[in-house]
Amino acid sequence: MHICHADNFVFDLSLLFPELGLALGSAWVTALIDSCTRTVLAMVVSFESPSYVTTMLLLRECVERWGRLPEILFMDNGPEFKNVSIVLFAAYYKMALDWRPPGKPRWGAEIERFAGTVNQRLASELPGATKVLNRLRRMSKSHHPDELAVFGLQGISEILREWCYGLYDTLPHAGLHGKSPLVARGQVLRDQGARMHLSIKDDPLFPIISLAAPIGDGTAKVQAHNGVQVHNIYYWHQRFYEPDVVGTYVQVRWDPLDITKVFAFVVDEWVECQSPKLLKLRRLSEEDLCAASLEIRKGRSDYYKNRDSILTRVAEFLDGARKKGEELAALLRVKESARQFLSRSRVVWPDEEGPAGASAPTAPLPPKPIAGLKGAK
Repeated sequence: MHICHADNFVFDLSLLFPELGLALGSAWVTALIDSCTRTVLAMVVSFESPSYVTTMLLLRECVERWGRLPEILFMDNGPEFKNVSIVLFAAYYKMALDWRPPGKPRWGAEIERFAGTVNQRLASELPGATKVLNRLRRMSKSHHPDELAVFGLQGISEILREWCYGLYDTLPHAGLHGKSPLVARGQVLRDQGARMHLSIKDDPLFPIISLAAPIGDGTAKVQAHNGVQVHNIYYWHQRFYEPDVVGTYVQVRWDPLDITKVFAFVVDEWVECQSPKLLKLRRLSEEDLCAASLEIRKGRSDYYKNRDSILTRVAEFLDGARKKGEELAALLRVKESARQFLSRSRVVWPDEEGPAGASAPTAPLPPKPIAGLKGAK
């Protein structure tokens, strides 16, 4: 775990929402691989686009599996890897960060080859593979990946973990001269030791510090009777009643997979804050809670991404309503003018009795319709 590579890639498989049978498209995979032994240290699968949240989840899983962090984390120049939360987290645990030169993918050949191997050996062999979309014009509708998708996000995540952590770890690797990552890792541990003094798995602050911070400076204002606001949701703790705390800005950390709670650093300790509106979600299982958290955050993300198009559609509707209103108003004005004109110049036939006091019109009378003529009224 001296030099490790982290990167994101699209898993070339169309996934399904099992309960409704809806095609959801392809998912993103964020992977961490050891440069020396080619061991897959951690992996995260999500529908969300790569961000600092997926990177923090990746580092958390690395510590859960191996008890420590890499000494040097090598990444590309994507915005998901250049974030204040990641920099502060790396500085706290003395993990060096390094980035590839722009336009030099060969500097991350280990992780790039791993991504190609996953898509070529695993994704292309499963039903719903999106590789056939390269020949879209030769493909019938019944063979579209969305029509053949059978896996959900949770199912494909379990398959990827079994493949990467189990099968891939035991297969011969050309970059290791025919050895498997498992054999290479065993040799390195015998030669150099496990370095147990670098373990941070038992650090009580790690589960909190490894969480993501809100966008900005990572702080939130304590509001009276409401608490701190994170992603438009208020969270409360009893310490917010203290007069010295109300109105101050506190450090906040939130869990991307559990929206029912956040952690706030109040005075001298981290406290767990709960949301009264989300108490019902505490009865859900961990998998259901993760799915609910991702769906809520994804819904908000989609809303803000499509907000311009939504506003455009609303504006177009209002313009159409205004035009229709103007047309109706003009039609009403024409009808009112015609009614007033007819009331002023009402024609009375000589053999008809008009209203009392009505005089015969001075204008020449039109010819009277002939009785019995077809179409005459």
